[in-house]
Amino acid sequence: MNATAKKVDVAASMSGGGLIVFGRDEAGKAHASWFDEPEAGPARAAAAEMGFFALQVAGDGLSAISATLPAGRLFASGRAFVPFVKGALFDQLVEQLPEGTVIPAPALRLVASGGTSEAASSDAKRTGGEKYDLPTDWTGIKAGTLVLATEGHGEGWFECVVLDAKPQDVFQVKWRDFPDFAPFYRHRSALALIYPHSKVQ
Repeated sequence: MNATAKKVDVAASMSGGGLIVFGRDEAGKAHASWFDEPEAGPARAAAAEMGFFALQVAGDGLSAISATLPAGRLFASGRAFVPFVKGALFDQLVEQLPEGTVIPAPALRLVASGGTSEAASSDAKRTGGEKYDLPTDWTGIKAGTLVLATEGHGEGWFECVVLDAKPQDVFQVKWRDFPDFAPFYRHRSALALIYPHSKVQ
C-alpha cells in the first residue's frame, strides 16, 4: 500500500497527461488517485467498473490537482486501488466535471446536495453487514477485532480486521476496505484503537 500512496512527482504531473479517477464508496467516503498515461486506458475501465469518474489531466487546474493526489494502482481483477482523500479535494474534482454531468450514484449525490445519503448512513452497507469487536484497550486485540493501521509516517490510518494472533504480540491483519491486498503483520504497539461507540464497525 505504501507504493500506491506515494505522492505523484509534481514535475511529472505538471508536464501533462495521465488520468484522475475519483468517486465515493458505499459508505460515502471520498476516494481519488492519479494514474500515469500508460495506465490511463485500464484506469478508465476500472473507474467504469467501480462506478467512479475519470478525468483526463489537461489544463492548469487538473494538472495542479493531480500533483496533490496519491498514485493509484491497478488490479488484475479490473478494479483499482483508489486511496481516501479529503472532502475538500474531492469537491475540487467534482467542480472539474463537464457541465451537465449526471452524478447517478447515491453516495455521490451528497456532494451536490450537501446532505447525507442512505449509503453514507447505513452501517450494514459499510461492511457488508459484518460487525466487529472494538476493544477498549490494547490487551483486548484478538482475532475478529477491528483496529487501525498505517503504512508509516505521513500515511493515513485505515481500518483493519485482525485475522490471527502470533507470538510476541504480533498480529496478522488485513485492510478491511481493500480486499485485493494481501494480509500483513503488525506489532500490537503499531495498531490504533477505534472508539468503542463509533459507528465505523
